[in-house]
Amino acid sequence: MRIALPKVNREMRRCEIPNRTGGAPRNSPYLHGRIGRKKKTGQRISCLRLSEIFCILSQMRKSVPIILNVFVMFLAGCLYQWENPYFVVKPSGLNVVNIRQHYTTGHLAGYHVSLRITGNGTVVVREGTSALVSNAFANDPKGDRWGDVRERRIPIAEEDANQIFQALVNSGLFAKHTFSPGNVPANETSMIYVGAKIQNKTTSSTQAVTDPKLLETLKTTVMLFYNPRPVRRPILN
Repeated sequence: MRIALPKVNREMRRCEIPNRTGGAPRNSPYLHGRIGRKKKTGQRISCLRLSEIFCILSQMRKSVPIILNVFVMFLAGCLYQWENPYFVVKPSGLNVVNIRQHYTTGHLAGYHVSLRITGNGTVVVREGTSALVSNAFANDPKGDRWGDVRERRIPIAEEDANQIFQALVNSGLFAKHTFSPGNVPANETSMIYVGAKIQNKTTSSTQAVTDPKLLETLKTTVMLFYNPRPVRRPILN
């Protein structure tokens, strides 16, 4: 049984679609009922509906710049969150911080201290004058001070480790700093280097830390687990 469709005026079927190349408008190719036939049912989609759809699509092209601007603003906001150096540290066993302190003057000149804190609550403290203190892959077995290295492991709670990481982040651990020797106090006896990986953010200083706030936090962190031994003095008769 064939269903008779109502007759539609041909003028209503026409839909002017602008040419992408900038030329004169062209008619839609879906105007004369060639497309939209269903062979199985024998029915035909109304050309009027197809023309209306293409008219709507042509109008939507004008809103593309607005949608693009909104997307760029959204992406910029996401990038700011990704690049923000100050964030809330989430507990994770993959977080790790390495602090190296090298004494340059004073009675501890030439002495090195290395502190490694992991998110699972393991603190490794190394001290001595050997190159192994700051570099576990050093290779100088014939050196005079090769064996001068001591290592201690201190277990702490994961919450305490996370608080230390948060304090370092709040002090600008992942912020961009420039090496400024003028910021270092004149009475400073050591140089501190730091490397860290927290929540997929990494940092590693090839030069000594000179930012006053971050430097003070690093020194305080080292002092929590390292107490210099008193220097042995000769007994005078």
